[in-house]
Amino acid sequence: MQISQALRIRHETVHDHLESYKRIRNLKPENGGSEVYLSEVQTRELIIHLEEHTYVKV
Repeated sequence: MQISQALRIRHETVHDHLESYKRIRNLKPENGGSEVYLSEVQTRELIIHLEEHTYVKV
């Protein structure tokens, strides 16, 4: 529920995406998405930064 509130989307939409990911490790949205703008190095650095600075539980 917190994810849907933060993203301002329906709870069911988040649930459907999470279930799809669990089943087939699908990360691409059905409607396409956008091109990648970060290099592989930038992507790794961003992931590290987010893991260090994002609170998953309050």
